[in-house]
Amino acid sequence: MNTEFDITRHFEKDLTLFSKENQNIVTDSINQYAPVFDIENGDPTHHIYQPCKIQLPEGLDSSLYVLQATNQISVLLTIEDDPLFDRKLITLIRVVNHDKLDNAFNAVAKSLYQNLHSVENVSG
Repeated sequence: MNTEFDITRHFEKDLTLFSKENQNIVTDSINQYAPVFDIENGDPTHHIYQPCKIQLPEGLDSSLYVLQATNQISVLLTIEDDPLFDRKLITLIRVVNHDKLDNAFNAVAKSLYQNLHSVENVSG
């Protein structure tokens, strides 16, 4: 299965706010940990997780995750397996300091799932 990355403008803008050293650490973490994540089995490295359960209608699971790049920097991303095209699609959405993670995660979740009434149950 091929791994493909999609990078949002928000992610690109967020990344520029960090030092070059931290930008490199974030990039290295994404390349190292995101491809080994398995939707069915989770993350053997324990760097990718969902900080809270997003309540979606029966049969739907959230593809929104957090990758802990450092103790202070987190990346919000979606990971989706696409068996039709034999690929794993990783969309890099935001990169934030850990103290802003909860607000960023909730904002992204609400944006992604805005048409689903249960989004309001997103909490950490």
